[in-house]
Amino acid sequence: DALTGLPNRTGFIEALEEVLEGKERFAVAVIDLNRFQEVNDVFGPDRGDEVLVEIGHRLQEGIRRDDFLARLGGDEYAILFREVRNPDAMMALARRIKDAFLAPFAIGEASLTLSASTGISLFPEHGEDADTLVRRADMARSVAKVTRGAVEMFDLDQDLAAQRRLILANDLRPAIEHGRIEVAYQPKLELATGCTLGFEALARWQHVQLGPISPVEFVALARHAGLIRPLTFGILEQALSQVALWRRHDRSLSVSVNVTADLLAEEDFAAQVKESLDRHGLSTDALILEITESQHLVSDRRTRDSVLRLAAAGIVLSIDDFGTGYSALSYLQNLPVGEVKIDRSFVTPMAQHPGDGAIVEGTVKLLHSVGLRVVAEGIETVEVWDLLTGLGCYAGQGFLMSRP
Repeated sequence: DALTGLPNRTGFIEALEEVLEGKERFAVAVIDLNRFQEVNDVFGPDRGDEVLVEIGHRLQEGIRRDDFLARLGGDEYAILFREVRNPDAMMALARRIKDAFLAPFAIGEASLTLSASTGISLFPEHGEDADTLVRRADMARSVAKVTRGAVEMFDLDQDLAAQRRLILANDLRPAIEHGRIEVAYQPKLELATGCTLGFEALARWQHVQLGPISPVEFVALARHAGLIRPLTFGILEQALSQVALWRRHDRSLSVSVNVTADLLAEEDFAAQVKESLDRHGLSTDALILEITESQHLVSDRRTRDSVLRLAAAGIVLSIDDFGTGYSALSYLQNLPVGEVKIDRSFVTPMAQHPGDGAIVEGTVKLLHSVGLRVVAEGIETVEVWDLLTGLGCYAGQGFLMSRP
């Protein structure tokens, strides 16, 4: 490696392949610095390079004479720990990696504390070739970074989860393009009368190989893969086609579709929604857009402008999962929101837990005071329905309304 003088990735793989010939028990550790980009951003790349060199020195001093240290690239290092008796012995060796980061790093006249995330794989338990051992150590390193743990040992569940993510990532785009993401409809009822007001469109994916996939999982994947726009508009088209059929029998019915804040921020989003309504011959009161509450609704100018354009077109905006996110009530007075949905985590237990009941009651009164209609999610019993009706809650959704 030109910067640190350590072996590079090629040298590390060669060292692994050499030790594999001897069939001795060993371990691979992959080390990734946490938030190192901030060092480059604040102090400049030259100072960052000095830190990388210093880390190499510290790691080299901390390992045993027969162990092998390499820089894989960027702010990643790897260590081959030879002759490791068992996982406990490996974790004891891993403490040497943590010790390398105990002392602050001198950057010019500044002093900075850094940390690292380390993933470990063992031969032969976690792989029998160099590429597999490095890959699985890197998987464990990813888990350590997410959980903020300094060191993580690979286990098979991590590999199965990675394989699952890879399958879903490969299949999500074709599923969207070929209409395999389907829509289920959850009814929304007026609590005072029991009349159906409309339905919420819920995305459903029945994967051929893996079975039903949670929307939480595939929506997050769509956002990461840049597929949230085609996914949302695919759901929107199905929902508008369905509500157009319903409206032949009842002109008052509407359909709600969930929208992410990042899609909402796109400049042409409001115009595209209006075009979809026109194509299906629907007036704007046929659609409600549900937006999970977030600071973006206020702080991001593009998001705020899009909300204003949608409201100006006559599309009702609903704040979903209220009470679990941003919850700065002041923004409700400054945005053209027509509806707020209280999260099920407060509604479902409110009959058995006075604290949750008090939160729901206070929230309903507060939202009414600023002129907003309130929808309660997660209604599962008649008792909760009656309590909400007594509070003047406008509408509700939940298992009680959805079951046959």
